[in-house]
Amino acid sequence: MTRRPLSEKQAIVLRALCKFVESFRRQPSYGELATLLNLKNIQKYITDLEAKGWIRRTGSAARAIEIPAEVWDEITGTGDRIPGAVDEITGADTAPETTGSRASGRNGDTP
Repeated sequence: MTRRPLSEKQAIVLRALCKFVESFRRQPSYGELATLLNLKNIQKYITDLEAKGWIRRTGSAARAIEIPAEVWDEITGTGDRIPGAVDEITGADTAPETTGSRASGRNGDTP
């Protein structure tokens, strides 16, 4: 899918989404993103990001946001594959095994 350009606020939301995933090793809920960015209409921004081809939603769950691997690379510049970065061609999660990595559990404990 061809990605369309983002508005300044949409780009801020996308970078915040990637930063959250990088920091917490999971996707944020809409509420967490809204609180982080002090936005009341976060669902509109997520819908716009999806419509423009920057993210995918896999369902109606609060954390059902996927970041295509090529978007992750472009936004973070790391080339690191972490949970939420999905291979655009196969749709497979391209995250490496978490043993010995930077991954941490939900409460900050290492696995």
